[in-house]
Amino acid sequence: MSIREIDQVEDLIAQTIERFGSIDFLVNNAGGQFPAPPGAISDLRRSPASLPRREG
Repeated sequence: MSIREIDQVEDLIAQTIERFGSIDFLVNNAGGQFPAPPGAISDLRRSPASLPRREG
C-alpha cells in the first residue's frame, strides 16, 4: 500500500470501517518534507488530516 495513492488509502479506510465499525484515532507515521507553500502542495502530499473525513 502506498499513502501517495489516494484510492489505496480510501480502500484501506473502508475495509477498516467494515471490519471494526469505526476508526477511533489514527497515527500518522509517514513523513516527508515539501518545501513549498501549503496551497502549492497537491492533495496527495497533504496531511491525511486535511482530507475529507469519511464516516462509517
